[in-house]
Amino acid sequence: MNTLHTFGCSLTASSNWTKNLAKDINYQINNCAVPAGDNKTQIRRFHDLVLHNKINESDFILWEITYLNRLGFRLSQDHHFLTRNKDNKNIKHNFHTYLPNILDETCHVDYVAFNEEWYNTNWYIQNINEMLSELLFCFNICKKMVNNNLLVWFADENIFENTKQENNFVNYLNKNKIEYLNHHSESLMGWVKRNSYELADDKLHPTEQIYNLYYKTFILPKIK
Repeated sequence: MNTLHTFGCSLTASSNWTKNLAKDINYQINNCAVPAGDNKTQIRRFHDLVLHNKINESDFILWEITYLNRLGFRLSQDHHFLTRNKDNKNIKHNFHTYLPNILDETCHVDYVAFNEEWYNTNWYIQNINEMLSELLFCFNICKKMVNNNLLVWFADENIFENTKQENNFVNYLNKNKIEYLNHHSESLMGWVKRNSYELADDKLHPTEQIYNLYYKTFILPKIK
């Protein structure tokens, strides 16, 4: 059976809408998204799929670009922060595992950073334009692996830092014929805000009904 591979943050991870979409197109779902996750984590998870030969040419890849200033870290099983906090109930819910590393055959841990120590590390090492270029590289690989069955979409309309960055990124998508949803008019949270749609109890995410309305309005027509 063909597989729908989805990448993104909680907007992709924390709802049943991707399962509903997969059912609509008669695909099985492989959701690689991480709640509160970052773009680098999705790049790493795409690398995992490629190295483990998990992507077939008849599959479809749906990739959400999330907020650019997030940065997740991948920790080995013996990393001091992981060993010190893996049983800490306030932190362990931010640890996520996926496919095993092909060299040591253990599942390294994707950590969504929510503390001052890691925020400071993020500030010192982040390189957003390099990360965006890595995304473009991955999209090129995706496109070839699945015979153009790739759709890129955006968490919000104000996703870019400046006009030059935005124009160059979008121009690259256009030049390389990478299918995407317009971030100004078709991003999820921008669309939710403009239409004053109801949010879930956490006030951060749409309701299940709005998620389903979004994918049926913007994503499903592009896939079909």
